[in-house]
Amino acid sequence: MPGPEMTVLSSLHRVYSVIIPDSEHREMIFEHLIDPPKSGEINQGHAVSAKRLADLYLLTVTDRNWNSSAQNTN
Repeated sequence: MPGPEMTVLSSLHRVYSVIIPDSEHREMIFEHLIDPPKSGEINQGHAVSAKRLADLYLLTVTDRNWNSSAQNTN
């Protein structure tokens, strides 16, 4: 279990550092998570960032599973 110093943002940085090595680029993707929209209006930038994060995560998991299954068949 992560320690008290582990936050959602630090966890995201740890997980996404494999596919987005540059911390500045990760910060650009995560900036919408840190500062959510202030109104009830749908903010396109926030929606796009959320979709990018989900797509990157799913791609990472798919790649890991694909490599794992390829190793198990050999």
